[in-house]
Amino acid sequence: MATQDGIRVEAYKYLNESNLSTLGQFPSGQGGSPVQAADTYANGLILEGIADLCRSCVYYPGTATIQVTTATNNKLITGSRIWFPTDVYIGSTRLIHTSEPSLRANDLSYKSVTTATSSLITHWYRADNYAVSIYPGNATGSNVNLTVYGASIPDDPINTSSPITFLPDDLLTQLLASYVATRLVMKNIDDPSVAQRMFWKNWYDEGRMKLYARLDTHLRSPNGPFSMPPVAQQEAK
Repeated sequence: MATQDGIRVEAYKYLNESNLSTLGQFPSGQGGSPVQAADTYANGLILEGIADLCRSCVYYPGTATIQVTTATNNKLITGSRIWFPTDVYIGSTRLIHTSEPSLRANDLSYKSVTTATSSLITHWYRADNYAVSIYPGNATGSNVNLTVYGASIPDDPINTSSPITFLPDDLLTQLLASYVATRLVMKNIDDPSVAQRMFWKNWYDEGRMKLYARLDTHLRSPNGPFSMPPVAQQEAK
């Protein structure tokens, strides 16, 4: 069972460090106890690694409810774990997904068109990466609730011994431990004895590319959540 505690210990093993490693400590600069303990920093890196995997090579489905306030047509996806919306509903009605250029081509006034009846809102589009926009805009006099589905990031574990389950245990441990090890090396890059262990980054990137290659084709298609590979590919000369 993959947990933050187990992954952290594995990351220390990768770097040939003991569980008392100080690689992740942040000193206060005035002597005394560190501002942040090594284990606390490593546990935070594990959460960063989870987010990095889900944004680059692992599709984790999620849902959220957001409100488009009256007299607007746009809402940032804040307070939710969704980072790429794929479907939007008002109640049980699925809105039609379109692009902003298509709307503009059919209605030059698309940003100012509104409706006083929520059932007449028919389309949604991504005006930017982290917002949902609707057409027509909301002029109902109250908030319009949107149910949004899409690529998401798992909720943080309840505690450091709680199971992390969005990938098989062995993959999670290998990938997240190599991510933590890489970041710890980067933090201590001025120490030659630590800097030479940066090879863990290659293992992490190789693992991400394997997961990316297994994603469904539509997820990797242009304008999909994973249209860009997690590791930049060199062009053949």
